[in-house]
Amino acid sequence: MLGVPNFILDGVEFYPGGMSSGSMVDAYLPLVESRLHRESPLILSGSYHVSGTEVTLTVDIEVDRQIRTMENQVDFFVCQDGLYGQSNMVVDVLTPEPFTLSEMGETTEVQRQFTMRPAWTEEALRLVVVVQDRKTQVVLQATLARDAAATPVPDELPQAAAVLHQAYPNPFNPSTTIGFSLARAGQVRLEVFSAAGRLLRTLVQRQLGVGDHEVVWQGNDLTGAPVASGTYYYRLSCCEASQTGSVTLVR
Repeated sequence: MLGVPNFILDGVEFYPGGMSSGSMVDAYLPLVESRLHRESPLILSGSYHVSGTEVTLTVDIEVDRQIRTMENQVDFFVCQDGLYGQSNMVVDVLTPEPFTLSEMGETTEVQRQFTMRPAWTEEALRLVVVVQDRKTQVVLQATLARDAAATPVPDELPQAAAVLHQAYPNPFNPSTTIGFSLARAGQVRLEVFSAAGRLLRTLVQRQLGVGDHEVVWQGNDLTGAPVASGTYYYRLSCCEASQTGSVTLVR
């Protein structure tokens, strides 16, 4: 193999690839986005420095709240964006590091060095760092290391063009309200997915103006039939970005 074009680190939700129907990205993406909003016990940051063909990766980890899992590990993935036409292809996996800190306020710094191969370029380099519970497969925290020589990110970021709010009530029966705010007008799409990633209903698909908006979901699918009890995911797509939340129906 020349590399791995895509991979799943969080083994809690598993979707096999290579299906004749095509990519599983659309099915897995809502679940991935929902997990991004979960609280992490770690503060993780990384940076790297390139000198010729030699790369030094430095990762700083701080425990933000007590960690109760015992089999944690830091993993390092070297990726090249655009290699062989693939997005963020994994081209190397560096030696993992056991992670044993557990108490709030504890910190550690981890470094790795490696040599760039002839087919790699500094411009396409992406270094992914993950802290994972090896027993349960849950990812505690992950980060994309930044180039230490690049222009630093400003402290004040621009206001988000769209903000998705938590649905209420949650859990719900028979209906729930999903709210969102727009800082500028735009084409908005709000969709509801099953836990398996299947599109159940499109609640909004039109141009909306600045301000707060609310949409009611009646717990039904595209045909209007009621769906069963369970957890569902709603995704707001607007202004070239998307956000996902989850809601539970109890019948």
